[in-house]
Amino acid sequence: MPGSFVHTSESVTAAHPDKLCDRISDAVVDAYLEADPLARVSAECVLANGIIFLASRFASDAVVDLGEIARRETAAVGYGQPELDPRQLSVMTTFGTLPASSRLARLDVDPDGVPAGQLVTTFGFAADDTSALMPLPIWLAHQVARVLHGAAREQRVAGLSPDAVAQVAIRYDGGRPVEIDAVTVEAASWQEEEATTRRFERAVLEELVRPALDAAELPLAREAELLVNPTGPPESGGPYRHTGLTGRKLAVDTYGGFARHAGSALSGKDPWRIDRSASYAARWCAKLIVAAGLARRCEVQLSYRTDRARPTSVQVQSFATGELDDAVLAARLEDRLDLRPAALARELGLAGPGRLGFAARAAYGQVGGGDPEPGWESTGASSLLVD
Repeated sequence: MPGSFVHTSESVTAAHPDKLCDRISDAVVDAYLEADPLARVSAECVLANGIIFLASRFASDAVVDLGEIARRETAAVGYGQPELDPRQLSVMTTFGTLPASSRLARLDVDPDGVPAGQLVTTFGFAADDTSALMPLPIWLAHQVARVLHGAAREQRVAGLSPDAVAQVAIRYDGGRPVEIDAVTVEAASWQEEEATTRRFERAVLEELVRPALDAAELPLAREAELLVNPTGPPESGGPYRHTGLTGRKLAVDTYGGFARHAGSALSGKDPWRIDRSASYAARWCAKLIVAAGLARRCEVQLSYRTDRARPTSVQVQSFATGELDDAVLAARLEDRLDLRPAALARELGLAGPGRLGFAARAAYGQVGGGDPEPGWESTGASSLLVD
């Protein structure tokens, strides 16, 4: 690891068109699972201007109103007149079926009888930069984005659009974050007279961004740049400015580019899709290792084969911060945790009674804390890894 480097991560608000598409897709999955816990379902969404195209494939007898879900979730993230009226959205839908044989007979099946169903390699990461065991750049970018969205919802800054982007650059030295190097915010305003003056930008910076940065408990670099709309105010926000697509913000969903992640989307998939559940499982494993004090920084790689339930490979990289050899850590994960898909669905709360809805996790990182805390963020099993 370099002695000194700067890493930049980006987050977006829940009303960003890509994140809204993720939320709508996950709300479709939630609706099917609420009506039918054994449903198999996938959903994808495209958003442009005032038009939503929503496609769903499923194996279930549940009846779900895709148009109503799209309008409800658009309103839930703060859109309304004059920017985007959820009641006036044009929603186009298409349905397809998945094989009935893909459904489980019941939730409490023998995990050995539920193979992965796909050839997949996923990654999870944890670091002691923050209490959430997330890399600081993406964690802090999420904090800024949350504040921006909350202020827009509460109308604390005149004309602030609920659609905004936050980029945070952190300088590391010796593997530790030491100072905030730069922050950039792109925030549209639907009040043109405000957007064309410095007053709007100053309000965003002083009332929202600076207080959010206090959460990092790091100093600003001597030449730090804190910028709002550095290339000029956006003419508009939301889907009239840029289109949205399910699964396009993978770095926002995971580690902000600080660590590897699998290439497939997380949103819009039921919990039996191994590319989704194993991504959560890999994060869970990495977080358990760091929480147990066995490493300060950890990446876990899980590989699955289509016809097998157990992972074909479990790999650990502790970046020379581990208390034990990486091979020993990997062996403990494989021996002491049940990483079969059906077991993960139960252990991580992905399926069955008490499951957390996916839609609420669609923004601000699908890993890294949350309230309530999802199963893959729990560190209760960390003691299993310690002799």
